[in-house]
Amino acid sequence: MSLDRAPDTGGTSGAVGDDVARLVYAYDSETQGERRQAVEYAFTADNGKLYAVLAAGRLPSGRSSSGTPTRP
Repeated sequence: MSLDRAPDTGGTSGAVGDDVARLVYAYDSETQGERRQAVEYAFTADNGKLYAVLAAGRLPSGRSSSGTPTRP
């Protein structure tokens, strides 16, 4: 699991402020029957509203949530 300020990619909308945070984590999904990784971004838009975006998908076996190979 990691929580950090999201790096400046230069491609974000001008409506997104500079307070973007990123949370990366992995979990075992009983309903999907697999290990999954999730990445969440949270930010304040220029209109003052708070937003969060979540993306999740299958984490290949033998990989940690940081993407590095795990030891058996």
